Amino acid sequence: MEKFSEVGLRVLSDLKNTAQYLPAGIITGVIVLFIFSVWTAVSEKKSLLKVIFRRKSIPLFLMAVYGTVMIYKVFLSRELGAVSRVNLLFLGTWRGVGVLHYFIENIIMFIPMGVLLPLCFEQGKKWYLTVLFGCALSIWIECTQYLFSVGVMELDDVLMNTLGTFLGWLSWRYVHVRCGNSRRRSSR
Repeated sequence: MEKFSEVGLRVLSDLKNTAQYLPAGIITGVIVLFIFSVWTAVSEKKSLLKVIFRRKSIPLFLMAVYGTVMIYKVFLSRELGAVSRVNLLFLGTWRGVGVLHYFIENIIMFIPMGVLLPLCFEQGKKWYLTVLFGCALSIWIECTQYLFSVGVMELDDVLMNTLGTFLGWLSWRYVHVRCGNSRRRSSR
């Protein structure tokens, strides 16, 4: 069994490696925000600055950054044709040595999804829709990785990604309820 400190260092190292995709994500976020803002300003006949500084603009920007980083991490950072296997055993990844960090990383990778969906879309405020979307996205990623031979299609990844989405939604919900209660108390 891996030591917890070793697992933590591996997770931090992999997160640090993922940070290299942030510049591309930020550029994409700016472009998406600009296109969304211009489209909305024209269609609603409002000032571009008013549209840019709407409450949903920052979550939309962050969703674009997150989506871009995810695309780089799960597809573009891997060599085509390198790996093509399927592992549909429940907790089948545990049979390997030194795999705890993979579970943790798969959970962490989808936490932002659970936080950002309710911030960007009204439907995301329903936990089951957010979790269902996270699960469906994870299944799509796993199938696409298999089809293009850029990863192992694993049931465990889908389960951990779905758990990460749910934990992200719970985090959003906790902050949403706490902020909502403090706003109501201060307005009395």
